[in-house]
Amino acid sequence: LSKYEKQLANAWPSLRRDLANRELWQYQWEKHGTCVLPKMTVLQYLQVIITQARRFDFVRALKKNGITTNGALSYSRKTVEASIREEIGGRHFYISCQKSRKGVLVIKEIYICLDGNTVISCPYIDNQRGCGGGGGGGGGELEIM
Repeated sequence: LSKYEKQLANAWPSLRRDLANRELWQYQWEKHGTCVLPKMTVLQYLQVIITQARRFDFVRALKKNGITTNGALSYSRKTVEASIREEIGGRHFYISCQKSRKGVLVIKEIYICLDGNTVISCPYIDNQRGCGGGGGGGGGELEIM
């Protein structure tokens, strides 16, 4: 891990104050990475993460579509999803949200699905993980932090 730690810290930092980078990576490996065994080792899994983080820049994709990330404005979920969908080539994905202290929905995570290094559409589930509405389209306002 130490060989990739600096790259991972740039590509996949923990944004939570209560969760260190290594704890995030460990959790993600245990929750998602172990399903790729024996196809991939943990180091190969982490290399995929680094590669995909270089490939996709969701902040850039949002800004390209006029969405700022300073938390000053709210945007329709449909507009945010269109920006992300454009970045990942139209594939189906999920957004996880949580309510801010001000009571507005903020993006917590963006989930894309991979088969190795290939982005695939995520299986459709009628649940946007706290964002309201269902699977990849719909209303609602999201605040971008």
